[in-house]
Amino acid sequence: MSDPARKIRLLIVSPFARPEIEDRFDCRYYNVKANREEEFHDLARWCDLIIEQEFADNFNHYAHLMLMTDRLRAVWLYDSLTRWLYHRTYILAYDLVFVGQGAATAFARDKSTVRYLPFCVSSDPRAENSLYVEPGVTRDIEIGFAGAMNDPRSFYDKRNAMLQRLADRYGRRFQMEQVTGPMYRRFWNRCRIGVNMSVLDECNFKNFEIPACGALALTNRNPEVEAIFRDGEHCRMYDDVDGLIRLVDHYLDHPDETDALARRGAENIHAHHTFVSRYEHIVRALLADGPGARRAAPLPMLRYATAHEEFARATRVAAQAAADLARRLETAAPRLPGAPALAKESADLAADAQALAPRFDTPAPVWDNYRRDFPR
Repeated sequence: MSDPARKIRLLIVSPFARPEIEDRFDCRYYNVKANREEEFHDLARWCDLIIEQEFADNFNHYAHLMLMTDRLRAVWLYDSLTRWLYHRTYILAYDLVFVGQGAATAFARDKSTVRYLPFCVSSDPRAENSLYVEPGVTRDIEIGFAGAMNDPRSFYDKRNAMLQRLADRYGRRFQMEQVTGPMYRRFWNRCRIGVNMSVLDECNFKNFEIPACGALALTNRNPEVEAIFRDGEHCRMYDDVDGLIRLVDHYLDHPDETDALARRGAENIHAHHTFVSRYEHIVRALLADGPGARRAAPLPMLRYATAHEEFARATRVAAQAAADLARRLETAAPRLPGAPALAKESADLAADAQALAPRFDTPAPVWDNYRRDFPR
């Protein structure tokens, strides 16, 4: 980076292209599903910085590649509250770690390298799954919700109850959809009011997605939301379902006020909560000590061995839990018609986990082979 006039070279490790980032930085992409591993090393030698964006459904395990480069590297993790043990070991390979949920920082060993970075939206129409106000779309849905409905997991109980109360009270004026991609953007563009309740009291995606599409976001109050948005200027916050209903009634009766607040919310999102602003933040953090400086020494094999040991312990704990469940189900078999089948499934899971655990006891010899075959 001797030429200060040239763009910073970013290697983005992600399954999605970000054209808006390409306007700001010189970008190339690596995706383990589309690229060979040897390509990573060529790209790593080309770039100045590496930024990985790890999504909730993206178990691609890039950490071993990161251990083989001396470039500054950061990872931005989503959904860390429900997968903290996996992330706690995964982050050993990075200089800086950003999490999309503030409470996830509590799970990190080294707090100095783990930081909160809220979610955002892509407002560039060229990008996949971008979110923005579509011109000419009629807002014919008065109150809307898009997302998982009737999810049986216990942490969704409160939101399921809220959705049922809204449906009972507002009938056809309240519409719920479970859509993705362009239809997700179109749904929020059709809504005048968008309802949100984060199930883990975090600032979730919908806090950004609803206003990005020009709808007024009504969201549950929590410290993360209050740290990012201003109630009454960017959105409206409620403390309980009764408070939510009072807000819905008010804004249904005051459409001009609703539209004005929705416009301010959209302006705020597209000015301050885009991928460009988030990536600029990550780059500034990585370069805080000057170009080429490392925030931490290159990771020795011992630290990755620690990760392997923790995977092994976690796998054995899972195996023991599955075995215990199998025994309890066998005991309950006379009373529960489906218990024998569930007991067998749990026993099979326990056997698989027990067989898998020894593989994590020591680092695989392949790490040394990688270093020999692809020197830095």
